[in-house]
Amino acid sequence: NAPGSAPRLLALAARETNSLWRASAVNLLRRWAHEPGVTPELLRYLGDDSPLVRGNAAQSLQDVAQQPGSPARGPL
Repeated sequence: NAPGSAPRLLALAARETNSLWRASAVNLLRRWAHEPGVTPELLRYLGDDSPLVRGNAAQSLQDVAQQPGSPARGPL
């Protein structure tokens, strides 16, 4: 929960070529999934080439998708 953690994790996931590290960063973003800058990025990772990244993105969006009107409701 350190200040600035979400942007750093988003940057790591965006530049990482190793799918295991990318999946880890996406998984850690779950804590901030409700934030406006994080939700769209997690939605984008639902289309990642790696099944592990896609699965972690879906898990990270689980709580957000339960909220009425959430952009994550449809894709999940």
